[in-house]
Amino acid sequence: MTELRTPAEAVEAVLTAAFVVDKDLDKGVGSWTHEEVDHGWAVDGEEVLGTYRPMESPGVATLYAGRIARFFRFHVMAGLTAASAPMTHEDVEALRRWTVVVVVEHELFHHLCDRVRHHTSGRTCVPEVEEPLACGWSWHRTLSHPLTSDVWRSPLMTTWPNAAAAPLFAQRRLQSYPSAPYRDWHLEGRDRRSGWVRHASGYLEVEPTTVRQRLFDLTDEALAGTPHLIWRVIP
Repeated sequence: MTELRTPAEAVEAVLTAAFVVDKDLDKGVGSWTHEEVDHGWAVDGEEVLGTYRPMESPGVATLYAGRIARFFRFHVMAGLTAASAPMTHEDVEALRRWTVVVVVEHELFHHLCDRVRHHTSGRTCVPEVEEPLACGWSWHRTLSHPLTSDVWRSPLMTTWPNAAAAPLFAQRRLQSYPSAPYRDWHLEGRDRRSGWVRHASGYLEVEPTTVRQRLFDLTDEALAGTPHLIWRVIP
């Protein structure tokens, strides 16, 4: 297990560990059956890609590199291949990074909520609200209009796949939220960021006019490395 201080370091550590998993998958080690890919994920939800433990000096975000690698191979790439999406090697590597960053941004949002709650006495996490909001945050940071310049864009995405592959990836990612409360994330303003901001404002009890900047400020702190957050990568 590797402990890191910044999300960027965590992304690179996951990509490095996933490369080893990919070599095993090429040899048929650790593969899923078609039934597991089509049904096991949706029904059992056993392949958790990341978790966040609230701040106890500090908070801990854990990323499961092997699970992320298998998710990418058997859920994302399998769907894109079936759709005959035109992709180069560079596209595949960009999509691989995209997959990791989506997970990192999701767990990062839980930390942002944790930081806001830390300054608001008596607040606790409400998973049925926070999980859909985290899905919406990662969507807007990585999947919403990914090929245009935007203040929401995650700086962890350093390269982008071609325009044909991007929407197909987004569709596969949407289909990976089969269970409650994750599947309800579209209710938190998937299509319009203003809707997401409104829901986040109510949940965090921060004024709608300031909640976005509050989250962005805390994100900048986390991206630079903060004593309030440790990233752990499990192979």
